[in-house]
Amino acid sequence: MPDLQADYDGLSAMSDMFGTAAQQMDQMQSSIQQMIGLLEGGALLGVAGDRLVHALQNNLSKKVAFGAEKFRELQGDVRAAMGEISDADNQGAGQF
Repeated sequence: MPDLQADYDGLSAMSDMFGTAAQQMDQMQSSIQQMIGLLEGGALLGVAGDRLVHALQNNLSKKVAFGAEKFRELQGDVRAAMGEISDADNQGAGQF
């Protein structure tokens, strides 16, 4: 049976990347909210403005928030996997 080795540095980098992506999505969410505020403040009036605000609030904003949450979930999953792999490595090493 071949030896298996975990690339802890690679897993850590992957986890960090997911965290960075979540932060970027949070920043995007903040920018969307600022745009909504400008639009509601009169930057674009009438039906077109109302529709754009609705689209930003109910479509784009929700999807960006969902994406950020998924990246955080992936970050947690990778960290949990790293812990489980490390525990298994330690258990295996203790048997020799």
